Amino acid sequence: MKKENNTSIIHISDLPRTGRIGRFIKILEKQVDEDTLLMIAEGAISYDTMNDAQKAAWWKGAIEKMENILGKEVSVEIMHQCGAK
Repeated sequence: MKKENNTSIIHISDLPRTGRIGRFIKILEKQVDEDTLLMIAEGAISYDTMNDAQKAAWWKGAIEKMENILGKEVSVEIMHQCGAK
């Protein structure tokens, strides 16, 4: 699946697959449809180029989006799964 950005098309395969961000995306991918994954993981493609403050802001935004879309209970379960790895 893909999501059109202002200037490009983002494919699921473009999302990071390593590190904490990759683990989060892999777990999320098993729980939600592709469109939802792309909404929650928006901006993840440039995660590796972000500084610490930008990464913290990205995580905050991703968790807020996840809670708004999936609800707090499902979001907490996903975060537990990610933390347990």
